[in-house]
Amino acid sequence: MGIDVTEQVLARQAIQRSQEQLQLITDAIPDLISYVTREERYSFVNRAYEQWFGRPAGEIIGASTREILGEEVHARVHPLHQRALAGEAVRSEQGLRNARGALRQLEMRYLPDRGPDGQILGVVVVGNDITERKQAEEAVRRSEEQLRLITDRLPAFVSYIDREGRYQFTNRTYEVWYGLKSSELRGKRRRDFTTEETARLAEPYERRALAGEPVRYENLLRKPSGEYSIQDVEFVPDRDSETGEIRGAVIVAHDITEQKKIRQALEEAIRARDEFLSIASHELKTPLTSIQLQTQMTKRNIELGRPEAFDPARVTRLVAQTNKSVQRLSRLVDDMLDISRIATGKLTFTPETFNLCTLAQEVVDRLLVQASVSGAPLACECLGPVEGEWDRFRVDQVLTNLITNALRYGQGSPVKVTVHRSGPHAVVKVRDQGPGISPENQERIFLRFERATPASSVSGLGIGLYISREITERHGGSLRVESTPGQGATFIVELPLRGL
Repeated sequence: MGIDVTEQVLARQAIQRSQEQLQLITDAIPDLISYVTREERYSFVNRAYEQWFGRPAGEIIGASTREILGEEVHARVHPLHQRALAGEAVRSEQGLRNARGALRQLEMRYLPDRGPDGQILGVVVVGNDITERKQAEEAVRRSEEQLRLITDRLPAFVSYIDREGRYQFTNRTYEVWYGLKSSELRGKRRRDFTTEETARLAEPYERRALAGEPVRYENLLRKPSGEYSIQDVEFVPDRDSETGEIRGAVIVAHDITEQKKIRQALEEAIRARDEFLSIASHELKTPLTSIQLQTQMTKRNIELGRPEAFDPARVTRLVAQTNKSVQRLSRLVDDMLDISRIATGKLTFTPETFNLCTLAQEVVDRLLVQASVSGAPLACECLGPVEGEWDRFRVDQVLTNLITNALRYGQGSPVKVTVHRSGPHAVVKVRDQGPGISPENQERIFLRFERATPASSVSGLGIGLYISREITERHGGSLRVESTPGQGATFIVELPLRGL
């Protein structure tokens, strides 16, 4: 009896060819591929699986996962197999040693195999060696941690934006300034967390940087609280070394607000110094010129044998004028030396006990001639003796400066000096009835090299009030001015009776 089995043979051949093709295809894949039955036994493995465990397919097929994987690994993967056999696609990362004993990181996927009726027949297991990727990710993570460790300790704003202008990295300065975490800033554009004003100023420079141009500019940055700061901002394009493509830009911004203030103050100090030197050279030259002219005239008269060169009245007048010029020159030099002493902390004081009323009257008497020349009546009123312990020379210097200023700026108006005691303090007031001092100048006039009027209108170095306040404050006292424009000015000195 003969039975035609051609169809069966052809079917078996087709199945065999299909299995051979499957084996051929999966053997060409570097991933570990296996098929595990419901009983957790292997029915298929590819070449990568054989090489990983160092065992031929013949030893693996039919064996249990416990036998091939070992107890420790089986304990970890068994629950995953069970979840897949329950119909769930499972993904997991596993540390697995290969046949050489090297520990590698695998990304494992457990995919349930459903039959035509929906029943789970087994599990397809695919393992992808991700060791290099994990190492690269770890290297990137460590690199970013190091970068953040460094940049978080910088006072500067450090950030990185991609080609779309989205922030991919920001240091701690950003977090503190905006009150947002770095993770909250990631992916945002500038307009998402800054003010419209700041964004509008920065965006043109940002576009230039993302076009490949290094850019540096100053930006006005405002906190959400409204506080402003001036930033020195630099954009550095991030260009791919091989393709030349712009991938983004590094942004570094330094807060230069204080530097700006210091620079402005320095420029102002240099301006004041230059003006002072100009005034000083003029003020010093005036008495020197007077002395020089008088000396030259006298010399010429003597050489020509003129009798008037020896006239007692003329000689007396010449000596008085020369002495006046020398005194003025001496005061100017002393003031300049005092400026240097104050700056270096070498302004010395020698305290002694004396009556301030007596000293004030002496200074007034000494300046009566100057007052008469300027046409300004000068008077001193003492309301009882006021004794204290001060440096007599320095207090004399303060009173002289204040009275001289009143005579100089008072435009011939009366000048009155009053001295009295107020509790533990001595009070001296020097009042004139001149044009007064505007409110905006009432504090400025006590600064070094400053004055309320142009240098061309009134002589002087513009340092007398600065020196006077320094002397007064170092006695533990104070010097201030009270004035209404058009109604004169009153300078008030308060000194503790035991100031030194």
